[in-house]
Amino acid sequence: MALDLIALAAGLALIGIAGMAILNALTFTRLAAPSEQISAPQHTVSICIPARDEADVIGQTVHRLRAQTYADLEILIVDDHSSDDTRALALAAAEGDTRVHV
Repeated sequence: MALDLIALAAGLALIGIAGMAILNALTFTRLAAPSEQISAPQHTVSICIPARDEADVIGQTVHRLRAQTYADLEILIVDDHSSDDTRALALAAAEGDTRVHV
């Protein structure tokens, strides 16, 4: 209500949500989906995980990152002098996956 009064005082009219949807449909062009998939070369994506005393979550974090479907991925875990088992758990979670470096 207050916005209506301010807009009317300024000589403006507020456009409702339905009006905005119509305005968007008329104003902005929509891109059509490409007819064929364009395959661009994938670049290496590096994920750096700084970790200090993260023993509670480091295993699950590495597990979820290893589950990513992006082909060219490297996961770098940097243990910052943890006083718990972060490093050992990170090494265990990385075992067997050449994309993970601790």
